[in-house]
Amino acid sequence: MLQREASVNAAVLPESVVRYVMRTRNDVILDDATAENPFSTDAYIVQHRARSIVCLPLVNQSRLSGVIYLENNLTSHVFTSGVSLTLIMGIFFWNMEGMIDDANEAFLKILQFDREDVVSGRMRWIDLTPAEWREHDERALAELKATGMVQPYEKEYYRKDGSRVPVLVAGALFEEGGGEGSAADPRRTAICRQSSLMRIAS
Repeated sequence: MLQREASVNAAVLPESVVRYVMRTRNDVILDDATAENPFSTDAYIVQHRARSIVCLPLVNQSRLSGVIYLENNLTSHVFTSGVSLTLIMGIFFWNMEGMIDDANEAFLKILQFDREDVVSGRMRWIDLTPAEWREHDERALAELKATGMVQPYEKEYYRKDGSRVPVLVAGALFEEGGGEGSAADPRRTAICRQSSLMRIAS
């Protein structure tokens, strides 16, 4: 996930794609990024040979709050319109003390919580994490503090009913050295079914 104020680095992302999405707030779905298209000459796409790309704006109350970027380097046509629409992107806003300050409906649905749980302060990402996954979170927090972002990693969360759900989490701080950020849980069913190598860049 890329925050609006963050710089776009061509070594980590296709700059032309991300800047286009940030400027226009339009989705970009490249079935085959190597085929001729408005972004095919982007240095990142050429160097990393990205095959399938999807980049989506995160808009909250008419304001761009970030960008979601996924790529597949193995196969073309992974993120066709039908497949990308089957992704459920759970997004939540958190702080270092473990609170979840806000979450989208997809995240709440995945964990079987509702808006009242967020407003009342009953949702804490620390409490939602089973004990055996906390070491992963500690490493992720160290990475966040050092770089302002965390690369995707797998873990589990407890649902409201006590059952567990596997998630893939990536996140970013709102500002360098800050204590608040956002995280995303892209449900991977549509992508993994096609054995893709997925990447979410912060």
